This record gives sequence, structure tokens and C-alpha cells, in this order.
Amino acid sequence: MAGQNELSNLNNVYYKNSESAIIVFDVTEADSLEKIKKWVNNLRSDASNDFTIHVVANKCDLESGCNEEEIKNFCKENSISSYSRVSALSGIGINRMISVIASDLLISEISCEIDVNV
Repeated sequence: MAGQNELSNLNNVYYKNSESAIIVFDVTEADSLEKIKKWVNNLRSDASNDFTIHVVANKCDLESGCNEEEIKNFCKENSISSYSRVSALSGIGINRMISVIASDLLISEISCEIDVNV
């Protein structure tokens, strides 16, 4: 569904009760940052306060068409939980990305359990 404007109003149905989201973008596209901003704004407005967002740059094995520093700064300024660079084709960075996101979710789950039991 990602990127399909005609279905954008249905997106919040899919992430309404979610704890986390992964925004994957094509690093070869110059307008990637604008797309990321739109998704982050939508997620932040429709999801819970504890919602975590992970940004993943796909096709890192190809020449980048976007400004890496701008994306990193945006992620930092908007409390993005993690930023990873991967290649779905070659597998570069996939294991690390999965480990980072799984660890973040596990830590979040443990924190919730501690808060409930205190």
C-alpha cells in the first residue's frame, strides 16, 4: 500500500494499534526525504505516543540519489528509533536491521511490563 495516494486514508486502519512501523524508501530517488516526512507525519498523528518508527534506506548497493546527511538529521530531529541502509538484492545490512528493530521492540516490551508491575 505504501505510496498509493488513493489508498492513503485507509493506512491508519493498518497501523492504528501498532507499536512500531518500518518506513522503507528507495535511496536512488531524490525525493525520498519528502516521502519519509509525509509518512512520519501520518504515523505520528494517527498512532499512539509509544509508537516507534524505523527508517530503512533500500538499494544501498546503488548510487544514492538523495542527501544522506539530510535524512540522518531528519531522523535525529524526529526521534526516529533507527536508521538503516540495506540492499534487498544483495542482503547487505538486512541482518543488522532486523537485529536493531527486534532489540528495540524487545526493550519497549520489557519497559511496558516493568511500568505495569511497578
